Amino acid sequence: MGIDNPEDLSLAALWRLVKRLALANPLNNGSVDRGALTIRSPEGLVVGDVESGADGGGSAKVYGTINITGRLEGDGTLVWDGPAELTGKVDLVGSMHVFGGGQVIVSQEGDANYSMRVLFEDGKGKLVAYGVPVELRAWASTVQLNQNSLLVEGGGGRFQIEDGAVTIERGASRIVIGTDDAIEIRGKDGSFVLMDAGNVRIKQKTGPGLELRDGNAYVSDVPQGTGAALGIEPSGRLVQLSGGGGNPGDPGGPGPQSVKTFYALDHWGDEYGAEENRPNPHRGQDINGWDTGTPVPALSGGTVVLSEWDDALGWVVTIDRGDGLNFGYSHLNAKGIAVGTTVAAGDSVGPIGDTGSLSFGTHVHFTASRVSIKPWEGGVEDPRPYIRAAIAA
Repeated sequence: MGIDNPEDLSLAALWRLVKRLALANPLNNGSVDRGALTIRSPEGLVVGDVESGADGGGSAKVYGTINITGRLEGDGTLVWDGPAELTGKVDLVGSMHVFGGGQVIVSQEGDANYSMRVLFEDGKGKLVAYGVPVELRAWASTVQLNQNSLLVEGGGGRFQIEDGAVTIERGASRIVIGTDDAIEIRGKDGSFVLMDAGNVRIKQKTGPGLELRDGNAYVSDVPQGTGAALGIEPSGRLVQLSGGGGNPGDPGGPGPQSVKTFYALDHWGDEYGAEENRPNPHRGQDINGWDTGTPVPALSGGTVVLSEWDDALGWVVTIDRGDGLNFGYSHLNAKGIAVGTTVAAGDSVGPIGDTGSLSFGTHVHFTASRVSIKPWEGGVEDPRPYIRAAIAA
């Protein structure tokens, strides 16, 4: 049965007409089996009795088409076992009552692959969306669901899953689980905890930081006047990383002697090559145990050919030794000396730091390459023989 552009006929009036017919001529125990009922209403059709109040369950005005397979009860109740498909705009006032195991489908241009369904099965309700975003609002709270994201906001907090990353926020505090399973926890005062591939770094807004990296433990960023920065070796031996009082370490000032002190073996951190608990070989030699800001002496003389920022390695300086060999100094605390500068062994290339996403504590990542002046491009070789030769000279 189809109704096209009804002028003075609402579905509620149709319900009443059917009810009168059913009372006068009982059919199917007070119900009328109509099979498929199609209503097309470009200008809007009122579904339900607006004046009936709570008993009528409110009303909906539909612009478009309603396809219903089911039956009309004598009291005007619609009962169906199959779907009710709504194409177009629906303005719902009050409530919608669904009886039996029916479902409501709101489709986009009639495409079943882009639809939203309200299912009622075994006394449980479900909302299922196929190819369309969903937004639920209640007071100041919002739930948004898209193809690759979920956002929940309300009560002063925020929870989001987007492209596999999970973020929980409340005010200035935040917890982030990245797509690489790295975990970041930040407090509103600037303190943070970073956990990534076996590394744990804890930093307070004020006071020392703690770093657990590849089996080594370090206490760094010790405030001035509070004592020495300490480290714990895998053997359990406690070592002093910098002088007491928290003053920046001094490798001896400019000159060759500073090279021997700064690059001494007891300041070696992660070494070149494959290491346990590291997914990829280490491309350089780490030098640590110096406070942030300590001048990094050039291992040998040469000309500065690169001085720039890299997201992974932070501030980087590369010096061409003059024979095709380039020494790189990464994770500097600030921009180093300018390109074109000629340096001698022991001259400062910049302050040691903790910059770049691959840094988890104050150190310099020292590299050697005859292929590229950019340490992040690869083509590196073992830098340890050059360091040993310099400190033995």
